[in-house]
Amino acid sequence: MGVHSLFSFQAGKHIIPLMVIAILCMFPLAVMGQDPVFTAAVQNTTVQQGQQFAVSFTFQASGSGRPEKFSEPVWDPFVKMSGPNLSTSISIVNFRTSSTTTYTVYVYARETGVFTVNSAEVAFDGKTYRSAPLKISVVKGQAQPQQSTPQSQTIPGVDDENIFLRAMVNRSQVYQGEPITVSYKLFTRLNVGQYSIPKAPANQGFWTEDLEQPGRPDVTTEMVNGKQYQTAVIKSSLLYPTRSGRLKIDPLELRTQVQVQTRRRSNDPFDIFNDPFFGGVQTVEHTLRSNIVDITVLPLPEGAPDTFFGAVGKYTISAKLDKNEVNAGEPITFAITVRGTGNIALLSLPKVQFPADFEVYEPKISDNISKDGGVISGSKTAEYLLVPRNAGTRVIEPVRYSFFDIGSKKYATLSAPSFTVTVNRGKEIQGGSSIATKSDVRLLGEDIRYIRTSPGRFVSAGTRPWEMLWFILGTILPPVFFVSFLFYRIVISRQTDTPALRARKAGREAVKRLKHARALMKREHEGFYAEITRTLLHYASDRTGVPLSRLTLELAMEELIGKGQSSTAVEKFKDTYHRAEFSRFSPGASPSQGMKEIYQQAVDTINELEMSQGEKS
Repeated sequence: MGVHSLFSFQAGKHIIPLMVIAILCMFPLAVMGQDPVFTAAVQNTTVQQGQQFAVSFTFQASGSGRPEKFSEPVWDPFVKMSGPNLSTSISIVNFRTSSTTTYTVYVYARETGVFTVNSAEVAFDGKTYRSAPLKISVVKGQAQPQQSTPQSQTIPGVDDENIFLRAMVNRSQVYQGEPITVSYKLFTRLNVGQYSIPKAPANQGFWTEDLEQPGRPDVTTEMVNGKQYQTAVIKSSLLYPTRSGRLKIDPLELRTQVQVQTRRRSNDPFDIFNDPFFGGVQTVEHTLRSNIVDITVLPLPEGAPDTFFGAVGKYTISAKLDKNEVNAGEPITFAITVRGTGNIALLSLPKVQFPADFEVYEPKISDNISKDGGVISGSKTAEYLLVPRNAGTRVIEPVRYSFFDIGSKKYATLSAPSFTVTVNRGKEIQGGSSIATKSDVRLLGEDIRYIRTSPGRFVSAGTRPWEMLWFILGTILPPVFFVSFLFYRIVISRQTDTPALRARKAGREAVKRLKHARALMKREHEGFYAEITRTLLHYASDRTGVPLSRLTLELAMEELIGKGQSSTAVEKFKDTYHRAEFSRFSPGASPSQGMKEIYQQAVDTINELEMSQGEKS
């Protein structure tokens, strides 16, 4: 008993001085710390062409400070997808504070080869620190990755029981073209600092429209299997099935930065720092994948009207003519608008039958799309410029338009009113000719003309007329002028023969448009496919003389065959058009390779059509 009391007394007497000495000894270490370190790393130094991967730049320094500025490298030839995403962590060990700041950028490789990720820079405490460059090998097919950094160990508690991602849909059976709302909800019992979506799901067979998300998602509490989770909807989309059958909604990949509590490991039971309070917070990356959702897509009922062009939803139609009376040769504007709820982006507008003597220019298409309340609505307008050529009264017939009504599960037909146009005669060009008479040859009275008082210039009898300059020029120049005039008229006639001129230049114009499509491959995938289809239709319009506003794929094929094109070349034309349309509305998982193939197929199609036309000529 006495010994225990003495030990207690001695310990109480000396514990405070010992702690003060320990703190004073560690204080210089905490102040001095270590020099800042800035590094760059990737999980794999070998990646596949088109594969997304993360490049992390990590800055470590003593204290709790953070870099004032981060300058990322130029990513070419890589393509930046998102980032930089910032994450920080602070740890305290033996009263020493250190901080780690990580900038993560997600990129993908569009070309094969060995490339360098150049140095990034950070500014800290008045100095600039640079990371070392990274070598990345981009290969085709299945890459064999080389680990640049050791694989991180599994963190206890970071598993599917404590954090997971779930895809939920509002319906699992729909008609073709009927929208499905898919929401991706995060369930977590951990502290999630940040998250990112490196790659959107491909979702073959669907047209996808992402809905607007709040900058900070609403967090709620839910019970799942007796456990309480914090939940948040991180992404919502509307999916429009473009074909019938059994389709699948692909998993969404989500990369999260999860913060977990760490503790100092020690086997000494008397170590007072062996406590979570004296540990730190560690941020680890954890990748989640949502579940696959099966969808049954029913085909639209049979018996669709001739005025049905694939619209599904609920729509109204209206038409407007800017003026009902006009002079011949003066332009008027006619606009047809379809508005309502549905896939406005893919909406096909109705065909308008204009009077035969109206010159119709290619319509200007515009749309206005809203995504409020989880519903896509809006309008699409086609504005035509018309030029009446002849005087008289003309009628623009009513425009009929049909759609499949999701509510009633039936086809509905709309009708826009007809318009009567009064075309007045234009201003006639007043023309006339006058014959100028010479003042020195006048009619005097009724039958007496002026008699010259000068005999004029006499010619020597020894000079022959054909030896004189005026005779030679008068003999040679008129035929020369006449031949030149005929040649000039032929050239002008060929240049003003608009259909023939467009037919001759169809191939060259198609090459120009294909060059524009090639430029879009690097920055606008949807615009690339749209430009390919426009190029094909423009070529068919130029070659056949059918106005583009009235040209459809079927009519283009029929007219090309009628112009003597081979059936093989026309079938290739059709296949190229369908491939471009399908890729535009149902993008694949590897867009770069697909665009190159479709581009080359379009070039081959134009060349084959030109060769076929040349053989015919």
